[in-house]
Amino acid sequence: RFLTLPGCSPLPGRTPDAAMTMVGEPVCLKEDDVQDVAAAAREVNLYGATEPLKDVPQGPPPGGMILNLCVAAYVLYFAVFTLADIAYVCTLDARFPAGLNYLYPSAEEREQTVSYTRQKVAVQFSSRTATFCLVMLLAYFQLFTRANNALLHLYSLASDKTDSSGLAQALSPWTNCVSTGCASFRTCLCYCAPRSPRTWCELLHGAVYLSLFTMLMDFLDRPFDYWAESIDYDFGFTNALNVEKPVMVGDLWDFTLTAAVSLIVYVALQFVFLAILQFRLGWLFMWTALTIFVCFLQMNPKVLAPMIMGGAAVFPNSTFLVGRGFQLAETAHEVVSLNRIYYNESGSASDASSIRFATLDQSPGQLVLGLDKASKSWFIRDGESKEFEPVPYAMCHAPPALRYVEELLDSLDGTTWHAPQQKARIGVRSGAKLRAKLFGFAKQANINISQILMIDGSSEDIRANAFAMGSDDSIIGLYDTLFLGDRRSDKIDDRQTALHRLRGGQSALDFFSRQVRGVALGKGDNLKAWHSAPSQAMSDDEIVSILGHELGHAAMGHLFSGIWTQALTSFVTFGALGWAAHSSALAATLGVTGPVLWIGVCFYERLLGPSLDASLKLITDWQTRVHEYEADAYAAKLGEKYATGLQTGLSKLTINSNQDPDMPTWYEVLHVDHPTTAHRWAAVQKIKEDMYGKSHDK
Repeated sequence: RFLTLPGCSPLPGRTPDAAMTMVGEPVCLKEDDVQDVAAAAREVNLYGATEPLKDVPQGPPPGGMILNLCVAAYVLYFAVFTLADIAYVCTLDARFPAGLNYLYPSAEEREQTVSYTRQKVAVQFSSRTATFCLVMLLAYFQLFTRANNALLHLYSLASDKTDSSGLAQALSPWTNCVSTGCASFRTCLCYCAPRSPRTWCELLHGAVYLSLFTMLMDFLDRPFDYWAESIDYDFGFTNALNVEKPVMVGDLWDFTLTAAVSLIVYVALQFVFLAILQFRLGWLFMWTALTIFVCFLQMNPKVLAPMIMGGAAVFPNSTFLVGRGFQLAETAHEVVSLNRIYYNESGSASDASSIRFATLDQSPGQLVLGLDKASKSWFIRDGESKEFEPVPYAMCHAPPALRYVEELLDSLDGTTWHAPQQKARIGVRSGAKLRAKLFGFAKQANINISQILMIDGSSEDIRANAFAMGSDDSIIGLYDTLFLGDRRSDKIDDRQTALHRLRGGQSALDFFSRQVRGVALGKGDNLKAWHSAPSQAMSDDEIVSILGHELGHAAMGHLFSGIWTQALTSFVTFGALGWAAHSSALAATLGVTGPVLWIGVCFYERLLGPSLDASLKLITDWQTRVHEYEADAYAAKLGEKYATGLQTGLSKLTINSNQDPDMPTWYEVLHVDHPTTAHRWAAVQKIKEDMYGKSHDK
């Protein structure tokens, strides 16, 4: 939209005939026509003007205190978290509490945990510092407003070229059609707008403005993303066979194309966002819609499961095999891993000659494990080869006297294979027995399980996890990495030893609110995990105990209380977003004559939002930690074996992922929403002593 003001001098570099200026562009006024021009500006509603009129009293901006308070809060947020990172790195030793250090398999493993954690905290610290410096520059030099002016000036220059080329006249039928449609839509919503709703051109300008800021922050984050991904890759956290080594900037053409596509997507999303937020209660509409959406997903896990589990398969109800200790196999075209899960494809046949197992994951190279009739030998070979009998990657002899499938599979567990690494073997796991244990536990706890899924996590990384979703008909997800790793034997043994190692896992989902509002707390607030030593597979009882903890959340109503807390805190943050977008006081302190929607949103996303979210996160994290202790107690009170299985299972997860098992409480409060393994172990141990009379395991 363009307007012409009486008595307006042309912009620098423009001719007197081009004295038209876009909405929001600063204008120059003649001394003798100040009052007339001011009245004209007010009459046409100069949206986004960034120079105060000359009849406005001079002095500090009326909203200066607001800006100072927001900057002070952001500086305090940065100072607290930065000092905490420095103190934590200086005191980090990654030791278990006294009496539990035997859980580490070696001193080298603890040193690897220290090294990995320090590097990840360094990424977190550096990223936060770079973001802080940029935000302070934006605030000090009023770049929120100056960027808006620069963008408008570019539009004015482009409009001259467009007018001279006749393009604007050619496109006028289409722009008029869009304007008519937007006007019709606004007529039914204008009652809740503080002023006349913005035109589609203004909303598009605001979308471009916010998208450019988003891309700027993305470019700033890219070096730290690369650094963090490289650490995971170098330490062996990432599946190098399926995920390429991180690169700072790849092919220039691909990088440019990706940036262009990202900008288009950002602009489209921001346009819709601003179209809703422009109304006085737009923020309330978005908050309500988001809350209803999250509640629906939480109450309907069958809808949510495909969204987060991808191509997860139903957990097998038959025997499946697990490769352990094999070296990589090299073919003419690729390198494949034999340490994978092999699913039964022979059904319930009892004839040994029909045995056939195959991999179903997304890792390179599909494999087949079977029994050769002639040589009575087990083999692992390429399942995609067009050759009639491809050369096996590994082989081992089967006992000739055994003729039935159950006997052969039982003898397979522990048999040494003819492979470059003599420790290579195949573990045998009973899917039916584990399913029976899970359903038995659920029945004991009076919880419904509708489905158990096996999730292909190993194709990308080696993190192990298990979780339950839903409150009534729960869906259980088991990552295949729970079964991969070193075990002396895969035979079922209900006895639990205290020499198992561990980690602490979580399955929280609710980050939708930050995605909508565009606020991020920085990298490393929830530190990712990695394993440096060969991971240790879970026993059935450990898996059941960890899932018992997850099912305890549903049984104790944590889902509903968590939703209520998230709804209340997100109401505060969305309300703050709406205030920033429509506040005249904030607009004054930013140097504009009235609220400018996208400038207020950008101010919230970069300066106000992070400190507000960090403050509210202290509350939600505290509630989550309380829920974790209660769910641990719920599982531990169902039986001594579940209590012990929970302790050993959590410690395996901790060590396999190189998490600090006993970080200081003050750092835990600031950064993580789950208690440390040491704190959870102690709480479960107290329950064992009170209920079962068991002293500390030695």
